[in-house]
Amino acid sequence: MKKQTFHMLTRLLAGIGAALIMVGAAGMLPQNDKTENTLDIYASASGIRADAVVMTVDGQDITAQEYLYYVLNYGYQYYSYYAMNGDAVDWAMPVDEGSAVTLADLIKTQAREAVVQDAVIRKMASDNGIVVTQEQKDAFQANIEDMKAMYAENYQSLLMSYGLTEKLWELRNDTSCLSGSLQKAYTDGDLRPDAAALEDLIHEHGLVMARSVFVSTAYLEGDAVEEAKATAEEYYARILNAEDMNAEIVAINTELGLSDEENIAGMYHCGHDHGDGEEDSICVTLESLKEGELSQVVETEEGFYLLLREKMDMDTAVQVQFSEDVEEAVSGARIIINTENMEKLNVGAFVENYMAALALMKQD
Repeated sequence: MKKQTFHMLTRLLAGIGAALIMVGAAGMLPQNDKTENTLDIYASASGIRADAVVMTVDGQDITAQEYLYYVLNYGYQYYSYYAMNGDAVDWAMPVDEGSAVTLADLIKTQAREAVVQDAVIRKMASDNGIVVTQEQKDAFQANIEDMKAMYAENYQSLLMSYGLTEKLWELRNDTSCLSGSLQKAYTDGDLRPDAAALEDLIHEHGLVMARSVFVSTAYLEGDAVEEAKATAEEYYARILNAEDMNAEIVAINTELGLSDEENIAGMYHCGHDHGDGEEDSICVTLESLKEGELSQVVETEEGFYLLLREKMDMDTAVQVQFSEDVEEAVSGARIIINTENMEKLNVGAFVENYMAALALMKQD
């Protein structure tokens, strides 16, 4: 069982602020406009020409700059974490004890999966006659002009601080628009599955919708765990006695610090075979409830849950089908790797060289 929010396919591609690298926001934005640009740094830091083709996906050429953008973003998460503690990243460390897969290997895999998924989205859109509209293109260009006006001579430096070029930014924006249009076609258009297909999907995956309240017991012991349970029981009484149980759960979760985006009903994939784990115990509870019924406090290793089963949202079920179709297309994609270019990449050296180049530019 896993709770899904179905936003994983809608990356925040349209805005430069969506990039994971927060170099500019952290005060490292270079303060002058050098002739060097993102492509120059990519090439010098990686040893691969930015326009070199590193793979093809369903006939689409994936250039080094598109792939390296993801390598940089995933790698930067580890780089910044260790840098905050004054440590260097061990890019060769195994991701699991006894594993031959290193951190650098993991980052390469994550980047490859990301560019493959992007290419699959573009192909799915093309196969279904979905294109980037003129209105979307105009909105993107207006955003470009706004950024140029805001940052003036530092505009190119801003792009460099996020590992972007204008062309790459446009490609990512286009992919985001196509993904959104595809999902809309599934929800409201010709690609929406019929009612019978959705019912089959719900049954096959054991889909259940519910709102929940979670009281964590992480790092708690003894009396503190009992206090957490007592808190969950107080919440249970509040919800049960409320005029509107949904609204009361929203209010409690707001008190617990959840954002509006998090404070929503979730979809659970329960299937029909349950073991003894925490997630399966939640599913057993959910499947025992009728729509509109509230569970007792459910105790797990991670904390205490209260679950209110809700009516199935068919639009959310449609997004499950969309996700499945994308996953199937990804698994069936024809991928040809340019091993010569791929083998040149030293992940750790690339990330560290890129960050060093930015830092040096800031000093100049």
